[in-house]
Amino acid sequence: MAFRTISALIMLVLAAAIAPQTLSYGRAARISALNDVALQQQLNQEMILNLSYPELQMVVDRVFYSEAEHADLAVLALQLALETESRDGASWARLAYAHAASQGSWTAAASEALTESYFRMPYADRDFMLWRLQLAESYWSGLPDSLQADVVREARLANPAWLRTYAPRINARVALG
Repeated sequence: MAFRTISALIMLVLAAAIAPQTLSYGRAARISALNDVALQQQLNQEMILNLSYPELQMVVDRVFYSEAEHADLAVLALQLALETESRDGASWARLAYAHAASQGSWTAAASEALTESYFRMPYADRDFMLWRLQLAESYWSGLPDSLQADVVREARLANPAWLRTYAPRINARVALG
């Protein structure tokens, strides 16, 4: 009898411990399973306010890849995610992109977010580095000089042939020294 009671108690404690994660992953799975029409119907500020960090990242991915007209919701989701984890340099860069996408041009808020990305993650893995360089190239003329200096510092680590092909304005600045 005591063994059954202890076993039941242990199972209850384990269930309580993993329940929040299970619920979170369940919601994340529902977000990733939404088709574009369902996402459009369900994606709103109220929904975003109740999501966990991984869920917020999934919403941002869905917005970027299928609902670009909702870039303002990506901004909100990233701001909420960064309240949870402000050290995430990749999320800061994604926030810069979301600000630019939601406004249709480079903004001061986008510059602040990209500056924070370089502060939090001055060196990144190759794929992210190339993405961040392409972002900077896309809005090069709108970037302040201090931010352009951060971009050039990172660009010196990229393959010169890639720079010439995909980031010619940044490449020209790198060539100047």
